[in-house]
Amino acid sequence: MADSLYIASLEPDSGKLLITLGVMEMLSHRVDRLGFFRTLAPLPADQDSHIQLLSRRFKLSLAPETMVGVTHDQARDWVGSGRERLLLREIVARFKAAEKECDFLLCEGPDITHLIDGFEYDLSVRIARELTTPALYVASGLNSDLETLIDSIQIGVNTFAQLDCPLLGVLVNRVEPAIIEAAGQALRDQLPETPVDLVPEIPDLTRPTLGEIVTALGGRRLCGPVKGLERNVHGLKVAAMTPGNFLDYLEKDDLVITPGDRSDIILTTLG
Repeated sequence: MADSLYIASLEPDSGKLLITLGVMEMLSHRVDRLGFFRTLAPLPADQDSHIQLLSRRFKLSLAPETMVGVTHDQARDWVGSGRERLLLREIVARFKAAEKECDFLLCEGPDITHLIDGFEYDLSVRIARELTTPALYVASGLNSDLETLIDSIQIGVNTFAQLDCPLLGVLVNRVEPAIIEAAGQALRDQLPETPVDLVPEIPDLTRPTLGEIVTALGGRRLCGPVKGLERNVHGLKVAAMTPGNFLDYLEKDDLVITPGDRSDIILTTLG
């Protein structure tokens, strides 16, 4: 078995972190010294949300500061000044150092959502090639019809092949449930040598709970059952009109924002 795996994405909104959590959960039951590494991170390790989340959830064998290759700011500086090779060498050096401390190292490629024009589309694949570790391509199926999805995945797979990067498999995330069976069959027919699997879009996974919003705002619960904080918020309404008009816009699982002196809106919402 390989002692590392690279999780790559080539488009935004792939849900790569959720896949990373799932892979880490599986590995945590099989590997004693498990590690996590981000090739490019938006912030230093002590402020990076992915590293903090995984460090809390799993018993990792690495110190947080060893889990980052290069920050976005440093990468922008090197790429902007024509020193991309230096960027790749630094990522590889830090990856190899982290790899020595683990039985298995899960490596997360850059999040293209946060990258700028100075970074090329295939940067994640080129990093994986330099690391010489098998890659799992996590693709986004969000808001894609069948034809668009198939074309996008083929372009991504071709990019791995053109750059001679070993591709372990393709996981298409956030696929519309209505097309998931047809898409799965079409992709397996088109990519017979590559393992392919698909995960449907689950809207509640992108929606915060009421409790998460309360925590983020530093608020507190005044009344009502504690279990109510577990409900997902589906929409947001700012209520400043009369109750009669407001009711036309209110939908199930909305979060309503209103001034504290609008007891009419508060009572209407609770009713």
